[in-house]
Amino acid sequence: MNDNTFGNEVKQEVEKLLGSEVRVELRRITKNNGIILEGLCILEKGSYVSPTIYLEDFYREYKDGMSLKEIAGRIYDIYEKRCRNIPFSLEYFLDFEKIKENIFCKLVNREMNQELLRDVPNVSFLDLSVVFICAVKNEEFGNGSVLIREEHRKHWKVSKELLYEYARENTFRLRPFELKSMEELIEDLVEPEERNLLKEIPMYVLSNRDRVFGAAGILYDRILSSAGARLEEDFYVLPSSVHEVILVPGHVAGSEKELHAMVHEVNHTQVEAEEVLSENVYHYDRKKHCLSIC
Repeated sequence: MNDNTFGNEVKQEVEKLLGSEVRVELRRITKNNGIILEGLCILEKGSYVSPTIYLEDFYREYKDGMSLKEIAGRIYDIYEKRCRNIPFSLEYFLDFEKIKENIFCKLVNREMNQELLRDVPNVSFLDLSVVFICAVKNEEFGNGSVLIREEHRKHWKVSKELLYEYARENTFRLRPFELKSMEELIEDLVEPEERNLLKEIPMYVLSNRDRVFGAAGILYDRILSSAGARLEEDFYVLPSSVHEVILVPGHVAGSEKELHAMVHEVNHTQVEAEEVLSENVYHYDRKKHCLSIC
């Protein structure tokens, strides 16, 4: 049984458990960096919104011996506990005045997301693109986000420039950025000799307090300028993920070739494919207030 057959079989088993009161759809969802995941959407009558229950983890458990009925039962339990009657209405989302304060910036790799970017409003930045997300908060099923697509923008009758204006303001104001030294972040996790090395080769992590899509901090010169004042020199920016970047003072950075190799190594060994931001390295010039690709 391949994964496509698996999805259809699970869908049928879930339909047996839920009956005719709901509609079960098998969907292929394109995520960041071209990652495609298969999931089930379970929609109640009269509803057009449902969280997607992804099947990849269930497929691995199926290959390890779990039966289709057991998997369907677990999906049913997730639906009953976390998805049924979720307090998030389509009417609310389609009213721009109600959701405009919940729109934020997310940076993605432009080359790796060409297909996705055709369907979502975006603004180019270096080798990246700014896309827009609507934050969704709920105590029962947790916090999440909805990627804003062209169909949403057209329904709202707003320009991508206006989306960018709101997103930049909200991101800076409601998701405050912070710069912490690597030593400060991991000092309790490393041996004393490694702490000494961190002091000799200082690196800093720029993200927001939630550590969610915090790489967007590089969009703001006031953030980079403040970092330059703290470091008292120009610095390099290593895009460690969509959630954070690492700043390396110029005097300890080594060669740009070494920095590129470091980014490549992290992207291929430490970061989930969906969270990779870029293979490039950036340099910030304090005097020119300029962030550029090396």
